[in-house]
Amino acid sequence: MTLLKRDVACLKAKQPVISNEVKLSEDIDLIRKEIDDVKKIMLEFREVRHGSSKRQDDLFLGSYHNDKNIRNKLNNSYENTNNLNGGIVELDVDTPRTDVNKPSEGESTCKSSLSFAHTPLPVTLLQKQNNPISDTDTHYVPTYRDIANTIRTELSKRKDDEGFTIVTKKRHVYRYRNERATLQNANKLQAAESFAYVYLSRTIKHINENDIRDHIKEIKEECIDIEMFKQTRETHFNSFKTTVLASKINIFLQKSFWPEGLVFRRYRNQRSIKGDTVVSNK
Repeated sequence: MTLLKRDVACLKAKQPVISNEVKLSEDIDLIRKEIDDVKKIMLEFREVRHGSSKRQDDLFLGSYHNDKNIRNKLNNSYENTNNLNGGIVELDVDTPRTDVNKPSEGESTCKSSLSFAHTPLPVTLLQKQNNPISDTDTHYVPTYRDIANTIRTELSKRKDDEGFTIVTKKRHVYRYRNERATLQNANKLQAAESFAYVYLSRTIKHINENDIRDHIKEIKEECIDIEMFKQTRETHFNSFKTTVLASKINIFLQKSFWPEGLVFRRYRNQRSIKGDTVVSNK
């Protein structure tokens, strides 16, 4: 009897613990069931999403191929009728007319930032495209290249493209630039001759300024001045700077003017450094 009472007392003491374990197991089963339901919903959503994207691609490609086939048929019919009737005919095609400016079904469902792709063609371009053969023909379908060129020209004229300002760099024009006078019958006012310089090098060491001046006189030309360069390092040849009139610079730059083996080119004075100029002016 005492053992029975003891067992009953133990069962009464363990009853709350057992009830808590039962409730916990029920909650775990409920959570697992909800997780399975969420997984099924996500799987169905992915399948629907994949199917819709594939359908959009099919619609877009289908519309593109349909437009291409219609355009090829029309162009082929143009060539055939032009060869048969001499090039001036009216063409009646049973195929339905397609509006090039109207977006296709696939394009209408796609959200793209390039909204200018559906910009309508100008009236002048459509008239030229509609009349490639004769004035009475109105069945011409423009190619994709014509549409792309039209969009490119439209974009170049737009000042504001989705918040971005298109800036065209202008060529800088100097405000105070020199101008050349053209009056011919001047009495006292005459323009001074401008000078040009010729660099001459690879002459033998014993050649000096007088030798070069004699060579120029033999060819019946004149020079203003001849200056020998001071070499910064030892060389086996001399170099000269010849000053001539700017109007005769082309004569001195001819290959037949100088003896064979000499090196020559037009000489340009290097711009002086600002610091050196300031020091020299003091």
